[in-house]
Amino acid sequence: MDIKYYFKLYTRNHEFIDELYIFSNVEYTKTLNGICNMTFNIPIRYLSKKNIELSLGQHIELYRIDGHKEYLLWYGVINSPSPQSCDINCTCLGYASLLQNRNFTYIEIDDENEWKKNYYSKHYGDLIFELIDEINRIYHTGIYLGVNQDTNLITDRVINWDDDLYDKIQEFIEDSNCYFTIDKDRVFNFYNTLGEDKLYYEITDYNILGQWDYTMDETQIYNVINARIFFEENVEGQEEPIKTILISHAEDINSINRYGRREKVSSASNDIKLQETLDAQVKEELETYKNPLVSCNVKVGISDVFNIFDIEPGDYVTLNSEEKRINQKIRVLEYTVNLTENTVSISLGNSIFRDVKPNIYRFR
Repeated sequence: MDIKYYFKLYTRNHEFIDELYIFSNVEYTKTLNGICNMTFNIPIRYLSKKNIELSLGQHIELYRIDGHKEYLLWYGVINSPSPQSCDINCTCLGYASLLQNRNFTYIEIDDENEWKKNYYSKHYGDLIFELIDEINRIYHTGIYLGVNQDTNLITDRVINWDDDLYDKIQEFIEDSNCYFTIDKDRVFNFYNTLGEDKLYYEITDYNILGQWDYTMDETQIYNVINARIFFEENVEGQEEPIKTILISHAEDINSINRYGRREKVSSASNDIKLQETLDAQVKEELETYKNPLVSCNVKVGISDVFNIFDIEPGDYVTLNSEEKRINQKIRVLEYTVNLTENTVSISLGNSIFRDVKPNIYRFR
């Protein structure tokens, strides 16, 4: 079967430039609630003949042609094209990166002489959409607003002028235990559930390549979650600020009986101002931590038995290994496709480690 790949290149305003067919070493990553990435090499001479220059912010799409049909595999922006011998080594990032490095500089100083803005009684999806919209009014990010499948959870939040938009979105996504996607048209979507059962795709001893790991860590179980928040608010007409204390507690008896009592202080944000929001946050955190941490990293050959091109982060597949005595439904959290090897490296389970952004020291 004739299968090939090609790129479509666009300006940062998504105006079509050209198609690219000569390249090598393509690897792309898709991840759940994060920023995807892709790398590839392309000959400098080939770009020169087409009179094309790869530059920061251009949009790029990777397509797969199978028979007479084409399938969009990956899309995002060019982030770091750099010469390397006779090639350009290009690193690309998903469209979520367009939400980074944007601050809330439009926020004015308040009565407390602080550059901050209060958002009261907001659903998490509505709050995220409002923040993106406000930033877009200053200078458009290139991201548009789409589906808002919101939760019933209400929150009060404070946004400071120097907060980063993407960091706040990640904070609210985590606090609400929800999901976001950005589609090929650069449309931001918010969901309270995400993923489909695709259990007919199996990872087995026969398609696993090399060594792999499966970890069930019971040391990371916490079945009692506690939260304490104290804050003061100035009210017009009153000399003294109003003091508020929020206390929340949740526990899971079945987990306690099975693993013993293990307590954890909630990671709920101190910006929470409503009791119902704190209670919901603590309950969600309990659901996340009451069971063992499951992590699996495996490399699989791409085939009809495991067609990664039909699987998205958040979907569930079957992990069936006689060697490790495992046969279970498991969630796809992240994967990296290597088109040269025709393989995919997958992170499965209910947890994933992501590197913290490194510190960069500049010198004059």
